[in-house]
Amino acid sequence: MKILPLLFLFCCTPFIAETQEVVFNAPLGDMEGGIPFTGSGAEISIAGFSVTDEGYYYLSGKPATLKKFKVDGDLIYEKNVDISVPAGITVINDKIYALDLKTNCLLVFQRENGHALESIKLPANKINSHWFSCSTLVVEMVSQKNFSVENPFHYVVFQLNGERKREAENIYGLDVKCFSQKIVDEGAWFIGKYDKQFCFQAYDYENSLYKFLLLDKACKTSARASVSSSVVGQLFYGAPQEHWRFYGGSLYILRRKDANAEILKISLKELLGKAANAKNQIE
Repeated sequence: MKILPLLFLFCCTPFIAETQEVVFNAPLGDMEGGIPFTGSGAEISIAGFSVTDEGYYYLSGKPATLKKFKVDGDLIYEKNVDISVPAGITVINDKIYALDLKTNCLLVFQRENGHALESIKLPANKINSHWFSCSTLVVEMVSQKNFSVENPFHYVVFQLNGERKREAENIYGLDVKCFSQKIVDEGAWFIGKYDKQFCFQAYDYENSLYKFLLLDKACKTSARASVSSSVVGQLFYGAPQEHWRFYGGSLYILRRKDANAEILKISLKELLGKAANAKNQIE
């Protein structure tokens, strides 16, 4: 998604979390306990990242490798997986789901041990982008019908068994009232739900701030907050949305620290709760 300067009416005073902490640190590389990656120099990237109460999950590298770590950082398993171009993962119940952009296949793995369970060919033409929700996969594809320069893509929601569910208005499958054109134009992206509300994030280049907007069920603004880029640190190449994870009342940010991968954890209650009575509204 193209990122533009954020125009939301936020206070520019950055939030400093009292409970922020680095909860994971490991070297980048294919050694045991290392984090798989692709690219080099400033263009090092990690395709897939997810968080559960059991620990942290990574998918990247050539050949692609799936790794699971305990919360304390100990490696649980690592598996070479048959994925040509990995494009993110999600963990739901006892399964791990991953998307292969080259083959348009949805791969399913056992959460406990990383064993491959099945490969599901999606009835889709070339996938340009994707988004895993809590129970579905939304894909962005070049429109085969009614193509126009203004609207070159269309969006389809798939169930995680590969069945086509419905058409969507955007890559997140959100109601257009929430993911409005104004939010799109201002470069914000959806990073997940917190307390049954929709959270969007974007980068304010002028003030070097990551800014957050929380919308309630009626798509009205309930909170705004900002975090200094010095707190977030250096992100991996492409700064993928999947490197920002909500889990258990916290925001987990996968970031780069020299030749290591780190996870920064910030309390969402502290971040968004302190801003819950903001008066500025995004209409």
